[in-house]
Amino acid sequence: MRRVREDPKALSVVLPSLARKAGRTELARGRIRIGDAEVERGAWRTCDVAGHRLIEATDFPDEELVGLFLHGDFEERAIVMRHVSTREVRDSTIA
Repeated sequence: MRRVREDPKALSVVLPSLARKAGRTELARGRIRIGDAEVERGAWRTCDVAGHRLIEATDFPDEELVGLFLHGDFEERAIVMRHVSTREVRDSTIA
């Protein structure tokens, strides 16, 4: 996380290996609140939580978040989509 905090652009390097490093284990079922959003924990995996925390730790521009989604593989897209589902509506949530 330190690497991404110091250089937000490092997220595009870290994200591709996140599912492999953090794991794809589903979280236990139940509803939790993340900011203003209420989400089903069972729909998230450990790598989704790790990705969410990394993105939240930076001031990652919306345009670059959209770019991560558009150019990412399935795992990267899933991580970005789960993160975006917790955000208020803005450019990156409707792109």
